[in-house]
Amino acid sequence: MILKRLFEADCFDYKKYVLDNLKYLLIDANEAIVLIKIIEYYKESDVFNLDKLRETAPLSKKNFDEALASLLDKNFYSIYLRDKNGISEEAISIEGFFDRCEVLLSSTNVNDQGEFQEILRLVSINLNKILTATEIEVVKSLVNDDMYSKNDFEKAFNKLKDKNVVNIKTLVSELEKGRKTTTKAKEKNVPQGFLDFVNNIK
Repeated sequence: MILKRLFEADCFDYKKYVLDNLKYLLIDANEAIVLIKIIEYYKESDVFNLDKLRETAPLSKKNFDEALASLLDKNFYSIYLRDKNGISEEAISIEGFFDRCEVLLSSTNVNDQGEFQEILRLVSINLNKILTATEIEVVKSLVNDDMYSKNDFEKAFNKLKDKNVVNIKTLVSELEKGRKTTTKAKEKNVPQGFLDFVNNIK
């Protein structure tokens, strides 16, 4: 990961990046504060200590805990157990943060970043979940490579609203059906390789 290497070399201003990209990272102000503090804390030690981390943030315990839980749900960081000298300890990883940043950087060829973010929010709301980095990459491919618009996504979700299962796979399938009955700037079916990629998503 390019950003991770820059971070490790102290050449990545992660604080400015987070604050400049709140809406693209899909986080609010409290989450931004806690995310910055997590990264700040990680630079000093990857041993997870909730009390020490909480002390660094200018937020109430309630707001801090809510933001911390939300960032975990959004996969910006993870907690895992490791064995050190025969003793188990909780450690923190911020690989998820770098994954999300890399996805955003790779989406720079999207013609309209504003519409792309609206589409991401639309998908997140209709799937009733926080999108993973992989799912964001799928949406980016649908917009970039297959030229689906926000209107296409809205039509697809309207068709899917009465379905029992609505997920990224059924979304791709419904978009493909819609493509077959409409004339778009780039007329083609979703490539089989792309469908295979989507089918491998857990």
